[in-house]
Amino acid sequence: MTRLTQRVADLGMVYFDWNVDSEDASGSNVPDSTLVSNVTGELQKGRANVVLMHDAGGKKTTVQALQSIIDYGRENGYTFKAIDRSTTPVHHRVSN
Repeated sequence: MTRLTQRVADLGMVYFDWNVDSEDASGSNVPDSTLVSNVTGELQKGRANVVLMHDAGGKKTTVQALQSIIDYGRENGYTFKAIDRSTTPVHHRVSN
């Protein structure tokens, strides 16, 4: 991973990682309440929070959790934005 991330940077590309993991990859039917708790427990004020969620067909509880996560974020002063060229990249720790 270290070589890959360096190569991407050397080529002038920008990549984004996540720093909040919903942990929906741990199974197909993770309870939506668990996903909400996983996300809301990792959000931090004063930083860009990039949440990892998957959109595969088997991730129905991910879809069910999304509105509650958005509601929580709005109620607690978070904003939601699309990543664009002006966004500061977020990288989680690279593990080899």
